[in-house]
Amino acid sequence: MTTYFSQNVTCAACNQVSNHQVLGSTNSFGSPDLDLRPAPMQRDTMDAWVQHCPHCGYCAPTLEEKMPGAADAVKEKPYLAILGDQRFPDLARHFLAYGHLKAADPLTSGWARLRAAWVCDDAGMADLAAECRSRAAECLARLQPFADNQEGVTRGAVLVDVLRRARQFERAAEVCDALLPFQSASGVVRSVLLHQKQLIARQDSAGYRIADCPNLPAE
Repeated sequence: MTTYFSQNVTCAACNQVSNHQVLGSTNSFGSPDLDLRPAPMQRDTMDAWVQHCPHCGYCAPTLEEKMPGAADAVKEKPYLAILGDQRFPDLARHFLAYGHLKAADPLTSGWARLRAAWVCDDAGMADLAAECRSRAAECLARLQPFADNQEGVTRGAVLVDVLRRARQFERAAEVCDALLPFQSASGVVRSVLLHQKQLIARQDSAGYRIADCPNLPAE
């Protein structure tokens, strides 16, 4: 069951108060996607994952989050251009705007842009979803070289899926091939990477779940 509650939040960028629906609780049943988007019901709560200030346009998981320079950044042309890009759904723009503010943190920025892609997926906007994934890949690629540990190979596997679904098949294959020799590329992650190789070979950019991978190890 998913629950929300209403909360007044003070914006860290402009000190104005606005009301937002905050996620109280949720759950997840089933397999996540290859890019780790959670299963329902959690996957359907994205509208509570980022807040948008109606006064100044600041976007963050909570408007109370203080980001250095944000008060000035929200007034600058690059940020305003993102919020004003009517091609994208509102929620996607909010994730992209947050990703822009966090550009110095490639992991956080990459995930914000990937979440914008998920919004576009749900809206049936395949080309815009691919564009968001290309932006996400630019960030996540900065995390390379990935460490040969569980965290590193998982981040790499996400990048492979982001690149494949952005239709950047050659780059996806390169990252996938670089990860497979890792000692940490075992178990479920290995099954995912081998499945990715098959999808890349046939230039399949569709979304799949981890449970769709053949030869998953027994739990």
